[in-house]
Amino acid sequence: MDSQQPTTASHEHAHHAAKPSLGQQARESLISNLPVLLLYLVISLIIFWPIVSHPASVAVNGAGDLYQNLWNLWWVNYASFTLHTSIYFSPLLYYPIGASLLTQTLSPITAYLSLPFQAISLVFAYNMMLFVAFALSGFFMFLLADYLVKNRYAAIIAGLIFAFAPMHMAQALSGHLNWTNIEFLPLFVLFFLKMINEKKLVYSLGAAASFVFLLFMGDPEQGIIATVFTIILLIIYVAKSTWRNKVLNIEFGKALGAMIVLTLIIGSPFLSPISAAFTNGQLSQAAGALNDVNHNMLWSMPVLSFLAPSMYNNFFSWLSTSYASIYSVDPTERVSYLGYVALLLALFGVYHDAKKHKFANTLVWIVAALIFGWLSLGPYVQFGNLQSSGIPGIYLIYSLIPFFNIIREPARFDLVLTLALAILAAYGFKQIIDGRKEKNTHTHKNEQYLAIILSLLILVEYAGIPITSSYIRNFFMTTTIPLAYTQIGQIPGNYSVLVLPAIQGSGDYRPELYIGMAMYYQTAFHHPMLTGYTSRINETELIPSVTLPIALSASYLQNGQGLVYPSPIVQNNTNVTLFWIASHRTAFIAIIRQAFNISQQQVLGNYLVGVFGQPVYQDNTTIIFSTVNSTGNTAHTMVSYTAGAWYPGFTLCQSALTCNSIFGSLWWGPNVRAIDIYSPKARNVSMNFQGISYQGALPLSLYLNSPTTPVAIKNLNTTLSNYTVSLSLSQGINQLFLVSQNTTLNTQGNPYLNFGVRNINFVPK
Repeated sequence: MDSQQPTTASHEHAHHAAKPSLGQQARESLISNLPVLLLYLVISLIIFWPIVSHPASVAVNGAGDLYQNLWNLWWVNYASFTLHTSIYFSPLLYYPIGASLLTQTLSPITAYLSLPFQAISLVFAYNMMLFVAFALSGFFMFLLADYLVKNRYAAIIAGLIFAFAPMHMAQALSGHLNWTNIEFLPLFVLFFLKMINEKKLVYSLGAAASFVFLLFMGDPEQGIIATVFTIILLIIYVAKSTWRNKVLNIEFGKALGAMIVLTLIIGSPFLSPISAAFTNGQLSQAAGALNDVNHNMLWSMPVLSFLAPSMYNNFFSWLSTSYASIYSVDPTERVSYLGYVALLLALFGVYHDAKKHKFANTLVWIVAALIFGWLSLGPYVQFGNLQSSGIPGIYLIYSLIPFFNIIREPARFDLVLTLALAILAAYGFKQIIDGRKEKNTHTHKNEQYLAIILSLLILVEYAGIPITSSYIRNFFMTTTIPLAYTQIGQIPGNYSVLVLPAIQGSGDYRPELYIGMAMYYQTAFHHPMLTGYTSRINETELIPSVTLPIALSASYLQNGQGLVYPSPIVQNNTNVTLFWIASHRTAFIAIIRQAFNISQQQVLGNYLVGVFGQPVYQDNTTIIFSTVNSTGNTAHTMVSYTAGAWYPGFTLCQSALTCNSIFGSLWWGPNVRAIDIYSPKARNVSMNFQGISYQGALPLSLYLNSPTTPVAIKNLNTTLSNYTVSLSLSQGINQLFLVSQNTTLNTQGNPYLNFGVRNINFVPK
């Protein structure tokens, strides 16, 4: 016997031969699991078959959000490889101010990966990334569930639940590519759990890389959500005495530290440029944009949304009208149907784990489901509509945490709820199979059949298939760029383009549809435009469009109010338009026909013909005018225009004061309002205007080109009166500031608008 005992060296060799390296294990795992990846891809192709039939031109009907994300794919590569500049600032939007993209949904890794496909078309590149997102979401969830449950069929079901969950379908069909790419959350969780259990550097590297992809192939909000989940996971481990030693040791501390360092290193190309947002106040400004209880409630899950089939499911879309109050105002963020098959499997798994293992397998996922489900309900629980029940949610506490509170859409926390549900359902399926084994009735074929039946039921509950023409028309669209925009891009020169409408129409329920469309067209002409659609915009970026009379007038026209330009200044607004067009080197003005009805197109078209002459291009989608022959005399004309936002009198009606015809026709300022005056030469002018105060005698100070000494002080009365001020203008741009004191606050602590002016006129002496 002793002669047959292997030596130490030969024993170690045999041990290593029996246990392959991590790299070999990964390769073997990928090869053995490749059919599973292909399965998820095939299901994705079936569910999105209208895209498969025309992949280079048909995309999901995501309105402005789709177009914004198409532009993102183009911009990241155009900035990187053509302009050789930062991807986080674009001079091509909101010209001449430009647009900060630090809070934009750029998903730069997705953009870089899409570059080879952009040679066919941007739409094709987008669609390829969509299919990758769904296939990998299922596959990475499969890997996580298989690691936990140790049953391939249970893991396949978990992958289906996560990849084709209604909340995922809703984001995808709404054109949110950044939230279609959710695949790296389960991969990050997988590596993090392996890091806890095995403490190997390779798992720290995997967790770090997954986290970076989660941030920059998905969305930074996903990174925040993953961080919150990780903190909760560690708290659970520390709180449970039998698990505590797994995380309270030096080895895990080193692994965690390595993960953090590797995340900073791998993510540095993207993290470094946006680090300034943490110190310059832009992050706090972005966090505060539309981030209050009222808006949070719009983007929170009603309780019934967990139980009502999704309006995005073609099999059940006929029910959607009954559920309209659940999904309004934004169905994309208020769809989170959990599915009864998945729920029953999950409850079955929890019941048997509690009975046999005292929650040893399911505790983490139960806690995660409860906490993140509760967070998704928002600041106050809603049951079936937008009415608050008065029951506070834990999001109220969460919203007080600096930085983390940048997530203004509580419903998005259901991402972790869906992940937890998928794992719990996998445990439930595994328990069914184990129960059949104990009764000696289990066969491999039976396991397959059960998995197939449950998978089909889940897919019918969740995704549905486009089987009606109305569904396809509502959720898919042909997306092409009119030839004229490509031709514009072939004309040399340093000029900008104005596409109308340039301001979101107040009556349009589709978010920024036409402005997003203009951005998509820009990918063909590559020149700056005076508008844009960016995430969590800095309001100053809107100045080029809101101060341009033709842009604002077109917006009023689109809203059915005629081609008007509301302003406290009496003047020829065409001169102001020409002044701005000349100043911004705007060579072409384009009209997106479908934004206006036939009569509106005629009104707008006739006006532009009167100013610029006949269009240089028109088809059934676009009309384009050249401005080259119309701006030559602008430097010889004095023009004045409001700078920044002025408020019409109806704002005052929201106060306790009585609103009347005088107040309603005035323009109001809460403290400081500005007027810019361009003068081709130095000259003296008289400024005539009507003014009023509702606080008794109120001094109104006027400052010209200096913040220190007023050129005039006029005492406004509570009756509308005429005033005249003499001004000495310098050549070029002059800035006139109207300043009064705020002395009255409303119930929210904000100053009332306390002076009003109208009929401002500048007359040369």
